[in-house]
Amino acid sequence: MKSTFEQINNGRHPEFSLPARIDLIVPDLLEIDDFNVRLVDTRGIDQPSGRADLEALLEDPHTVSILCSHFNDAPSASIQHLLQRARDINNTQIESNAAVLVLARPGEALAVKDEAGSQAETTEEGYDLKNEQVLNALTPYRLGEDSTFFFNALEDEPEGLRTFLRERMTQTRDQFQRQMNDVLDQTQYLLDNAQQEQVQAVQRAAGGHLASWIKQHPKPGPISGHVHDTLLNVIQRAHVSSVNAAVRREGEWRSLSYTHQLGYGARKAAADALQESVDEFTKRCETLSEVMPDATDLLSQARQLMNTAYDELLRKVQLTGLTLYRDELREDLRFWSDNAEEWGQGSGYRDRVLGRNREWFQQPQRCALEDELAAVLEREWSTALERVEAIFEQT
Repeated sequence: MKSTFEQINNGRHPEFSLPARIDLIVPDLLEIDDFNVRLVDTRGIDQPSGRADLEALLEDPHTVSILCSHFNDAPSASIQHLLQRARDINNTQIESNAAVLVLARPGEALAVKDEAGSQAETTEEGYDLKNEQVLNALTPYRLGEDSTFFFNALEDEPEGLRTFLRERMTQTRDQFQRQMNDVLDQTQYLLDNAQQEQVQAVQRAAGGHLASWIKQHPKPGPISGHVHDTLLNVIQRAHVSSVNAAVRREGEWRSLSYTHQLGYGARKAAADALQESVDEFTKRCETLSEVMPDATDLLSQARQLMNTAYDELLRKVQLTGLTLYRDELREDLRFWSDNAEEWGQGSGYRDRVLGRNREWFQQPQRCALEDELAAVLEREWSTALERVEAIFEQT
């Protein structure tokens, strides 16, 4: 199967043309009760980038993303870049749905040294020493517990890897179930205490504190930078062949998608404008819970509702940004032809394309898109606040 796959994948099999996709039908690789598992093997990451296919999977609540890294440079710069981009747009999905798989070659684990300079005596010791380095590097991204695993395909038993994957999927499901149970428990508590005047009085007082906070935060903070900044940064780092491929396909190439980066830029701008307020609201709820224990469940529900509304807001802004710029880009055929003509004009191709792109985004009609996006952000934030405030009006 390996030989046949390589021939087809490289376009060397006499019975197939170069494929866009290959489906492999094999015996069950993972047997998990109550799970219907589909394995998706994406293209590898050859350099730090914000690929649309990878980031879509990181945002999918039904996907457990296993990010693979070579042993010596684990966690690779590409993985850290991908996780940082997820954090920049408040993609909390990675806390429960992402893990790092470190792929070791024979002898690499035994070459690891401890702080005293002594080499590992066993492979397991080498894994443990390297794992400390990996976990330290992953700390800023706040992945969940047991989010790393080491595997040498030539020497280690595959059952260990299967167990790790099963546990990751089970933990993801359990986390979702815990969240649902918390909501149900809080709702039941509120129903059980709906007729108790003392509890209602405390809840009304807590609601008054949060209503005051909401009145003090009616609008998002100022948006710093521009929606297209992320796109220009990605173009700056991308290989020139990827830039050329995207330009000749009206901005949509597997390694560089204009619309994905613009949607990402819109979401990042929204997160930058609101994250401080959402964190402050969460802290306010936690503080009130300490001094008003009878309102703890209601405050917890308010905190969860704010986080849910905030996540929905970010998704809407991301989709709005993608849609607004997609329509503009599709209609401006001259923009793409001018960029395409820069290919073959000597060195500095990427800089010339960047210059044309920067000029295009600075035109008045494109600046108006940012104004429209800011209006959407303000409207959605107001809606989120109304949803949170409404649960206190019912107490």
